[in-house]
Amino acid sequence: MSDHKAPWDAQGFDSDWNCRNTLIQYNYSHDNDGGMVLICNSGESPATFNAGNVGTVIRYNISINDGRRTRPTRAGMFSPSIHIAGPVKNTTISHNIIHANRRATKEADCSMITSDSWGGYSDSTFVQGNIFYTQEASTFNFTKSTNDVFSGNYYLGTFKVKPADTNAQSVSEAYQKLVEKDADGFEGLSVLMDTIGIAGSEGVFVNENAIRRFFDR
Repeated sequence: MSDHKAPWDAQGFDSDWNCRNTLIQYNYSHDNDGGMVLICNSGESPATFNAGNVGTVIRYNISINDGRRTRPTRAGMFSPSIHIAGPVKNTTISHNIIHANRRATKEADCSMITSDSWGGYSDSTFVQGNIFYTQEASTFNFTKSTNDVFSGNYYLGTFKVKPADTNAQSVSEAYQKLVEKDADGFEGLSVLMDTIGIAGSEGVFVNENAIRRFFDR
């Protein structure tokens, strides 16, 4: 998914209201105004219309140059790579590559993950084994979310705020070799993707075996 432009949201992918056990995997997301993915549910709607958002899994995706918003939203310059909104529960974010290039304007949002309110806050979010790469100072915004667990993630670049993370890493020789080919990520990370024909059209997807081997290294 690429080039999604809208005054709000505008992510490449979305696990929204009343989603149970949603799985988003092996996708390539780039140049979306609002970031790679939105995981959300309203805590303000009546229970009769609201089954909640529980058990979303986001894994083995690649995001390059997302969060490119250049105009203010109703919440200012808001475009985190991953947006978690409202009382979603038991979300897993695992083995994704978030490659954030320099923003188009100095006012742009440079955050990796923002968890904020939509009639409540997220609970029990598990973030494991991801690569967060940034070309300029980035951050994580947890607000009042609860039971956020980070484990074994790579934080490559400068971060104003980082989560408490068991086995966090700040250097990856394997990733450095990829970005040496192209600091913006498109050329280096292309070795993890395939162009596939579907219903008469072509799309670029993450190769399952390639990205699993990469993370295994």
